[in-house]
Amino acid sequence: DFIDINMGCPVPKIVRNGEGSALMLDPARAEKIVRACVRATDKPITVKTRTGYGIGDFTAVEFCRRMQGAGAAAITLHGRTRALGYAGESDYAQIETVKNALSVPLFGSGDVTEENAARLIDFCDGLAIGRGAVGDPWIFSRILGLDIEKTNRFDLISEKIYPDRLFFCKRIHIHNTPPDRKLSRFIDKIIPFEPVFYQKIFDERNR
Repeated sequence: DFIDINMGCPVPKIVRNGEGSALMLDPARAEKIVRACVRATDKPITVKTRTGYGIGDFTAVEFCRRMQGAGAAAITLHGRTRALGYAGESDYAQIETVKNALSVPLFGSGDVTEENAARLIDFCDGLAIGRGAVGDPWIFSRILGLDIEKTNRFDLISEKIYPDRLFFCKRIHIHNTPPDRKLSRFIDKIIPFEPVFYQKIFDERNR
């Protein structure tokens, strides 16, 4: 177990509170947070952050060094600035630069797929996958070279992953109720539209 402090969230409502990526603008405060956490627990404290705050900024080397000095046991670095959010491409060259400046493990993040995972792992100690796993939890198995049969997806999803959300989504397809578009896209990414599958969920839920 470990405690991860997110100093990389770019969401405006988080940043306005001085949290997430906003802590990159106040490294002294970020240091105090890490030191306080290290003193308060025996669990490793890790930090998640970004390459910088504004467009074109690259402040992660100094920031991550300070987090390391404050006692962070490892750092996860997303290869975009806060200003970019999730636009553009993750800058792996900057991640490598930061990795070379640290002595603690560094995990690379941003645009991680099975195609480019090997590129990051060449110089990082590990990978952090966020959005890439949404709707595709099999990405970890593919990166590890494991063979996961697609035919197992229906049973896995219906029995273990979001059964309540699937029940809601079957209403979208079967009863044509007003859809939650974000949720519908999420489910459709996991499995194709299969009326029989959704009907099966409906029947099970209404027994």
